[in-house]
Amino acid sequence: MARSVREASRGRGPSSGQRDTGADLEVSSETMPKRRSKEPALEMDITSIARPLDAKAAQRAAKIANDRIYDLVNNRYFQGVPLTELFEIVEAAGFRLDEQEKMCLLAGRDGKATWDLYGAPGQAVNHMLVVSWHKMDQSGSYEVVAYVS
Repeated sequence: MARSVREASRGRGPSSGQRDTGADLEVSSETMPKRRSKEPALEMDITSIARPLDAKAAQRAAKIANDRIYDLVNNRYFQGVPLTELFEIVEAAGFRLDEQEKMCLLAGRDGKATWDLYGAPGQAVNHMLVVSWHKMDQSGSYEVVAYVS
């Protein structure tokens, strides 16, 4: 009882009393209509149309980011500073980071680094990501403290 999509669109279906589940439909590229968009392709990403963060939204985003950062670094030691995970947490909370600042190299057994945070591209908010680290002598693992100010 297989029927093509074309037959289904012409009203040829199962006889009365039979139930059409759609499981027997045959689909091929020949029977599917070709869509041609008259609109030009959009060449923007979501960050270019994102709404700016107001002060209250930035506070909520900072709280969310700090809760998740705490879950990541609390009572844990790392083989390296988990910058990728920290950047993902901050961006998931609603902040943006400068793409060039994300490409960085942290050096030294101890250190501290900060990144300015943005609500939308070019819109600085009064928050920053702060990361400090210390390499343990015996194990060689890193103790990391991080937060959004």
